[in-house]
Amino acid sequence: MEVLPKPARCGHVFAEAGCVRKVWVFFINGWNEPTVLSVALLRAALGLRFVIWTDTPNPGQRSVVKRYARSGLLRLLFAKAARVMVTGDLGAALLRDAGCPQEKIVNFPYWVPLPPASLAGCSLDGKRPVGPVRFVAIGRLERIKRFDVAIAALREVIAETGAASARLSIVGEGSERTRLEKQARDAGLADCIDFLGWQEHASTMLVLQKSDALVHPAAWEPYGVAVLEAMAYGKPVIASDMTMAACDRWTKAYSLQIYCRRSFVIHNVLSYLAGRASECSGVCGVLCRVVLHAFEF
Repeated sequence: MEVLPKPARCGHVFAEAGCVRKVWVFFINGWNEPTVLSVALLRAALGLRFVIWTDTPNPGQRSVVKRYARSGLLRLLFAKAARVMVTGDLGAALLRDAGCPQEKIVNFPYWVPLPPASLAGCSLDGKRPVGPVRFVAIGRLERIKRFDVAIAALREVIAETGAASARLSIVGEGSERTRLEKQARDAGLADCIDFLGWQEHASTMLVLQKSDALVHPAAWEPYGVAVLEAMAYGKPVIASDMTMAACDRWTKAYSLQIYCRRSFVIHNVLSYLAGRASECSGVCGVLCRVVLHAFEF
C-alpha cells in the first residue's frame, strides 16, 4: 500500500497508474450515490481510466442480497480503476476485505490548514476566563451525526452543574434541525444551545477557536474533517468510536482524544469539564484533565 505523506507525491502515483494526460485525471468520489455509481460503471464498461476516492467504506450490516450485489459491483470497479484512494489504515483494510487489490490502494491523508500559532489552543498561556465551558459540534444536521446525543448529554450536565456551567454551539444545517431545536426547547436548553446554521469555513473556524472542546457523537463518520481542524486548534475531541478520524492511528499518534459510543460516557466527560471550568489553565489544561478523567471509565 502506498502512503502519501506529502501532496507532492500524488502526481507520481497517478503518473505510474498511466492515467495522467497533462493535467487531466478523472476522479470518482465514492460509490454511494446512484449517479456517481452509474458514471463509474459506464467508464468501467467503456474501458476508460479513472481513480476512485473514498474516505472509509461503511462496514455496516446489510441484507444478504445487498451484500452480494455490493460485493460484485465493487470488485468490478476495483478491477477497472487505476487506483483506489482511501484515508486511514482502517479504510485500507476494509478495501482489501471488499476485494480491492493491494497494489491499487493508496492511503491518501486529509490535510487541513493550520491556524496561526497565536490562535492554536496549545499556545495559550494563563488562566482560562471564568465562565461556561464552550462545546461545539460541527457537521450536517442529519440523523446519522447523532447531535441529539450531545444535546441529551448537555441536559444531564446542566441538571448536575447548573445552567451557567456549559454551552453548546452547533454549526451546520440539515433535515434534523427542526427536531433538534425542539429537543433543546423541550429539555429547557434554549438559552444554552446556539444553532448557528451553515457557516463559511472562516466563520466556522472562528467558532472553533473560541470553543473549549469539540463534540462529535456520530453513529457513523467516514472520517471527520472537523476532528482534524479541532486538533489543529489544540482542542480536545470527544468523539464516538465510529468517527474514523478519532480511531485512525495517524491522528491518535498526535492527539489526545476520547472516543465513546454511549451517551452517558459523553455526558460524564462534558460534566467533568463543566465542573472544572475555572480550574483549567488554557486549553491544554482542559485537554489534560479530560484525558486523565477518561481513564476512570
